[in-house]
Amino acid sequence: MIDPLAVKTALTISIRRKQRIQELEKGDPKEIFYFLMQSLAPFTTDELQIFTRTLTIERYKPGQSFIREGELSNKVGFVLKGLFKSYTLSTKGDQHILNFCDTGFFVGSLAALTTHLPSHVTIDAIEPSIVYTAPYSIVEDLYKENSTWQEFGRRLAEELYIEREQKEYEYVTLTAEDRLERLLFRYPGIENRVSQSDLALAIGITPTSMSRLLRQIKK
Repeated sequence: MIDPLAVKTALTISIRRKQRIQELEKGDPKEIFYFLMQSLAPFTTDELQIFTRTLTIERYKPGQSFIREGELSNKVGFVLKGLFKSYTLSTKGDQHILNFCDTGFFVGSLAALTTHLPSHVTIDAIEPSIVYTAPYSIVEDLYKENSTWQEFGRRLAEELYIEREQKEYEYVTLTAEDRLERLLFRYPGIENRVSQSDLALAIGITPTSMSRLLRQIKK
């Protein structure tokens, strides 16, 4: 089982990164992209400038999907502005939110991209969103040719794995109130950007229970 201290340390690093991204939101959105890429691997600004020439800017309205369950994925995205949710549906059609993809972070189904199999998740915009996208085939070629890109891919995979393990740890060991507090810490201000229903689905409780928990936390 993951070490609780390691969880706390990883969360602290994540929140510091988010704080820096919030500062960068006041300027050129490309600076957010450069910051995150360079936080994962030692890219030069020239390398990133060349890469951004291969990127496409896509705009998403609330409710519009970046990818849907059952679709093949051929692109990876980076959120320049906005918010997405990644979720699966049970056999009964109940939604379970896996995570939120905020400004300054990657969006996409890594499993679908790397296995070339249909996605098992749907990713929808919650807010009007702007995304840098690149064909994953270009990223795969860079992995093969460039050691910096190899380090980037390794670090990104590690962070995604750690985040997944953290959430599994929280779901098994923490109370609903603790899970909510951890979610609010991980995504500052998220309670003002998504519905209470989505907050409830993200920590595995009912909307009614969520209303009660939010009242308790605000006391």
